[in-house]
Amino acid sequence: MLAANIGYVMYRVMKMWKTIVSYLPEWQVYIQAFIVFFIPYLISKLFNRLRNSKDE
Repeated sequence: MLAANIGYVMYRVMKMWKTIVSYLPEWQVYIQAFIVFFIPYLISKLFNRLRNSKDE
């Protein structure tokens, strides 16, 4: 009985993870989000560095 109960619990856990993973976007979305947020950050750091070097 315990083995059957553990099997059922494992089945439910696997079903839960399949449901969660089905809602995650594909890896291209993460790459696009990285580009959208990281490139403006780099540009702002570059201009801050240029402005600070000009002040010195």
